[in-house]
Amino acid sequence: MKHEKNIGIIIMAAGASRRMEGAVKQLLPYGDSHLLQRAVDTAVASKAGDVFVVLGAYSDEIIRHSHLENAEVLINSKWDKGLGAGISFAVKQVADRPDTLLSGVLIMLGDQPGVDTALIEELTDLSEGRPDVIVACNYGSKKGVPAYFGSDFFSRLQELTGDTGAGKLIAAWENQVKTIQAGSRLIDIDTEEDYRKYL
Repeated sequence: MKHEKNIGIIIMAAGASRRMEGAVKQLLPYGDSHLLQRAVDTAVASKAGDVFVVLGAYSDEIIRHSHLENAEVLINSKWDKGLGAGISFAVKQVADRPDTLLSGVLIMLGDQPGVDTALIEELTDLSEGRPDVIVACNYGSKKGVPAYFGSDFFSRLQELTGDTGAGKLIAAWENQVKTIQAGSRLIDIDTEEDYRKYL
């Protein structure tokens, strides 16, 4: 059963994984599939709405080795402009579709395999699909993604540029932010060492 509010999930997975020594990070083996597939399957299994996957570098190869039929793939040709610019691109693509008016979006990364469906449900449930709230994960010193942004923040998300991600927006609107403790589920896989350690 999908969420009673129409919440889209955007999975950011467009980067070139330059710190992975030649490996395509999105395709690193994880369980019986790979890192990006883990994120997609987790999102699809939740009761939020449509799932969007943002690809850029290696998009052809990633599509070839993934099962993305339950998600909509958004190809960002300017993926090298940074994560913030990528989020802006994605929100522009999904925010104003008359056929699927979203009450909010949940932004997650393709390289956090600890993020599970339960965490997505916690975020969307706490948001209540409200347009005027942000629900973010608490990293201790900062708050970040996975995070829900109500539709009131779509224009702000579309203004992000460069490599400044959604954290800047979360900090700027702190009085409208609810948080969730997600602990070790928030580990990012950025380097070969991160990956080996996580496994």
